[in-house]
Amino acid sequence: CIEVGREEMAAGVLAAAVAVAVFGVEYQPAQDSDPNIVLLDGKGWIHLPSREEMLGKPNRPPGEGPPPIVLEQDHAMEHAVITVLVASYREELCPKTLVNLFTKAKHPARVRIGIIQQNKDEDVDCQRGMCELMGTPAESGKCRFFDQVRMVRMKASEAKGPVYARAQQIRTVEKDDDFCMQIDAHTDAVQDWDDKILGEWFETQNEYAVITTYPTEVTHLNENGGGHWTMPYNCHAHFTGQAGLVVNTVASTAANMEYPILQPLWAAGLSFARCHAERQVPTDPELKSVFGGEEFGRGSRLWTAGYDFYALRRPVIGTWYGGDKHNHADWKMASDEASSSSHRLATMLKWKDSDQSAAAVAGLGVYGLGKKRTLEQYIKFSGVDTINFKMDSQCVVSYVPWDWSNDPYAGVNSPDRLKRKHNAIEVHSENTGAESKGEDPHDLRKVIVNQRIEGLKPEQPPREYHPGHAGQAAVHDPHGDGLHDGVSVNDRRVADPDDRPWEVTGRRPRKMSSVGELALGSVALIVVYYLGTFVVKRMSGPSRKPQNLVV
Repeated sequence: CIEVGREEMAAGVLAAAVAVAVFGVEYQPAQDSDPNIVLLDGKGWIHLPSREEMLGKPNRPPGEGPPPIVLEQDHAMEHAVITVLVASYREELCPKTLVNLFTKAKHPARVRIGIIQQNKDEDVDCQRGMCELMGTPAESGKCRFFDQVRMVRMKASEAKGPVYARAQQIRTVEKDDDFCMQIDAHTDAVQDWDDKILGEWFETQNEYAVITTYPTEVTHLNENGGGHWTMPYNCHAHFTGQAGLVVNTVASTAANMEYPILQPLWAAGLSFARCHAERQVPTDPELKSVFGGEEFGRGSRLWTAGYDFYALRRPVIGTWYGGDKHNHADWKMASDEASSSSHRLATMLKWKDSDQSAAAVAGLGVYGLGKKRTLEQYIKFSGVDTINFKMDSQCVVSYVPWDWSNDPYAGVNSPDRLKRKHNAIEVHSENTGAESKGEDPHDLRKVIVNQRIEGLKPEQPPREYHPGHAGQAAVHDPHGDGLHDGVSVNDRRVADPDDRPWEVTGRRPRKMSSVGELALGSVALIVVYYLGTFVVKRMSGPSRKPQNLVV
């Protein structure tokens, strides 16, 4: 929490003058009690631009404003499934994190948690530890949220860094999951966190919005810092000196926000978005032994794929930092893997003297930059010039539009249009002031929507169910060599990928076979036929007395 004294407020005038020179727009110095303010270079508070200038004008045609949100807010607040993604390396607080998220959610039955666990034999298991903390051991069969946790169990010796672990998270995302939230394995939350972060996301009025920040320290989660709700705002980064690696620095500060504020940089500690962000921009599994450099690399891919980053207005998720994490930080980087990863990032970010050959660029595959915006646009937007090795942080930014007319997840193209009460999405024309409705050109009764874009989500291997592990299945071993994708499958479990709906208890209902469904349907038709025949005969018989029919 940053308190600005009189001398710093005087310096705010100078900061505003600097803003005029840098951004070409005059921003007025502000008091720390004013709404929608940001601390510019530590010299003073300034007012942010208008909501429309910063966030973009909603309900505008493609290329003029952000893609409209497809889900209806009221429906989503009552039915949306949130999948929390956690990469855990020997984390003692992982079980407590699960308990926190489930018990503090307003709608715990709609929360799923995918864990990529990298443990030694003596370490506590996240899922079983959660059950122990709740007083219902997993063996009892009474652990309330057991089936809502999707586990991928790896050995600690198989760990190759946080990016590699997060690349496995897509395996825990199912096709009907609406929102995905990445956090750390040492996390707490405010009460009704699920409802509150959904509300923040809808405030952006952008289908491609990503709520992202460095979470508040747990002990300060419910504190109104300085009396004006100061929040982290990610706009500063620096070069590490190693090719390809850009690292976020200490966050700046925003305060008294009336709406989520657009920011130039993405943070790994909290990232909340539609799950199509995970499908379209999957984390690169080839970035092994990478720690610093993860965030700018993933952020540049997300932004060029059309996604935008927004700061929270109020704390929702908190984390333990430093020694309070109680994790075992004994993972060792492999220098050859780290070197290969940095060169891969350098190629993607067009670093000077990096390998820009066709083969190197093609080698990035689906883990390269997006096609909606360019790297050059992101350099201008963020102030991080990876081509010319220059840094000019941009802490006040405005929305950069892109053409979403043919995007698979925007407007009438989105599979989620089927979840709306009304399938028409209104788009306003700025030129005529008229409204046009993007009607679905297909008969919705005949449309089968595939939410997975081919080539973006890794194919799920066949699953084999194991007695005694309710709701879980082992990773298939296709060659009998104890490996799947080069990683040991020994004692690894992932969630049942079946797409049946979840009951309130979190357990799936029994699924009827196709033969059973056919038989039941035939019996129903026969009953309806004979009942109809009986009614017709009674009504057309010789008696003209009124018939008391109960159908």
